[in-house]
Amino acid sequence: MNSTKMCLPEEVKHIIGLGPQADSATDSDIICLKNAKRAWVKVEVTQGNAAIPDFTIFQCTDVANSLSDNKALSGNCEIWYNEDVSAADTLTRGTAAKTYSFSADLATKVCWFQLDLANCLDLANDFDCIFVTSGGSNSSNYISVNFFLDPKYAEDVLPAAITD
Repeated sequence: MNSTKMCLPEEVKHIIGLGPQADSATDSDIICLKNAKRAWVKVEVTQGNAAIPDFTIFQCTDVANSLSDNKALSGNCEIWYNEDVSAADTLTRGTAAKTYSFSADLATKVCWFQLDLANCLDLANDFDCIFVTSGGSNSSNYISVNFFLDPKYAEDVLPAAITD
């Protein structure tokens, strides 16, 4: 066992991108990745209706005005998912993609996207921000989005990701 202790709040930047709410074709907050080496996006769904929830990650150039100036990711993300977290806590590795659609089964579900920034973002053209959009499956399906960033530099206070 490794004797090095990890302190998650000091080593990983966590941002709540979308608090739990009914799915209605919603966009998460935009976050800036310029101070990150890698990023993970965690999408959770409590599905109360068989309408299929789907999620897409977009890239943009800034956090202030990018919902109108965005585009699809440049490359695919690694994906892990669990279609029923009450039945098992195991994640299944999915096919790398820019989107994920859950099944129609009623359950609480989770999907993780891992972004390799050099592969997923158009950094040469200053696309260093991301957000998640939902397809608006049904108001009986509750969704949330969280971002987790691996910072470039170790600091006592990790830099903000909700500003450029």
